[in-house]
Amino acid sequence: MIRSIYNELLAHFDKIYIITLSDEKERHTAIKNTLNKIGYYPHPKFEFFVTTPFPYNSLIMEAFNVSGRGKFIYPNEYDCARSHYNLVKRSYDKGLNNVLIIEDDMLFNSDVDMWVDMLENMPKDYDVIQFYWLRNHPKVNQLIKQNKRYIKHDELGLWSTACYTLSKKGMKYYIDSMDDFFTVADYPLYNAVDTDLNCYIPTKPMVKLNTHKSRIRTKTNTDINDIYYKDEMKNIEWV
Repeated sequence: MIRSIYNELLAHFDKIYIITLSDEKERHTAIKNTLNKIGYYPHPKFEFFVTTPFPYNSLIMEAFNVSGRGKFIYPNEYDCARSHYNLVKRSYDKGLNNVLIIEDDMLFNSDVDMWVDMLENMPKDYDVIQFYWLRNHPKVNQLIKQNKRYIKHDELGLWSTACYTLSKKGMKYYIDSMDDFFTVADYPLYNAVDTDLNCYIPTKPMVKLNTHKSRIRTKTNTDINDIYYKDEMKNIEWV
């Protein structure tokens, strides 16, 4: 088997989903270029989850907010939450041991050796690993400077569903959390540290945000990690 980032992902996850929108031609092109650079070929474990923007998101958002069964600030947050919930629930119902979910605006660190090392040494007891997270919390800087591949962040909730994996227990938690209160997709991941789940982050930058216009908040996605970690990120080749 050819040694590649893509083959390493296939070797370590039961299922890999890329979430994308049907009308986002620019993002389709970008993520396909990225996948080709990491060694993509069709495989049963890999699937593009192509969703469509729903015309009544504002009505659904209002219904959740009024009912007290959920909370959204922007209408398209519902679309995003629905997509992540769909994939986590589908994976859990199929009895998968884990799932990797990636949004379509990710770039990958091109260092194959790093990927091999990091994936082969994922914590065996993980329930949640956020391969990408927002690092604008001062405690994160202290955490990732430890001489370890992964850090268990017991007391620090981190935002982002851009690239993450869940164990079967992690999937069950995500589903139960959203069934109880349906809200933004990364809220269960942020709150997971307040449960008995084992939540980890890698200490090395494995993925980063590409710069595309956000459908949720209608602004350009500037990766805040580029701002806070200029020295760490500048020598990495991203694909």
